[in-house]
Amino acid sequence: MLTPQEFDLRLREIRLTRNLLIFFGFIPIIHFFAFGVLAAVYRGAMPSIMTILSTMSIIVLAINTTILYFINRLKIYINRTAIAGLVLFALGLLAWAAFWRFQHETILWIAGSLVAIGTGIFFYGNKTSKLVKTTNISYYVLMLLQPCLVNLYGDKIMIAIISISTVAYPMLASYAAVKWANTEFFKLTNN
Repeated sequence: MLTPQEFDLRLREIRLTRNLLIFFGFIPIIHFFAFGVLAAVYRGAMPSIMTILSTMSIIVLAINTTILYFINRLKIYINRTAIAGLVLFALGLLAWAAFWRFQHETILWIAGSLVAIGTGIFFYGNKTSKLVKTTNISYYVLMLLQPCLVNLYGDKIMIAIISISTVAYPMLASYAAVKWANTEFFKLTNN
């Protein structure tokens, strides 16, 4: 039997973990939104590299600040392994922002590897459902395969990838996170 303080802590942890998982699912939309704002501001003209760099830096700082907020607040469902994965993910985003500044392909490979490895470690290490883990890891594996898919199918596949990134993945990630949180809540209240 849990004391009221332990019950409140568990409830807060479920809510924070759910919010982190939902936030994680909306990261691709945040990136596409930034590019959409840049395109709307410049209306067909290519923005300068400094504009792209500053926009991507602001986005990366916002995402990493949010991730650090959750890292400092979560203790039950996100263990040390998952936290290490989030740190690698955040470093991958920083490397991705550096790619916009220096335009070296090696930096892009490092960024992609850190994001993929960090995502895998995060979802392997956290104490969530298999649906949450499968949804998120599958999306990032698909994003790693994106260059191969574009080479095989041409630019037509980009519409499908953008649709998956902005519609399907956030919806599935949110659904999986809410379903997991509801299950955990009912387990908690039935004990």
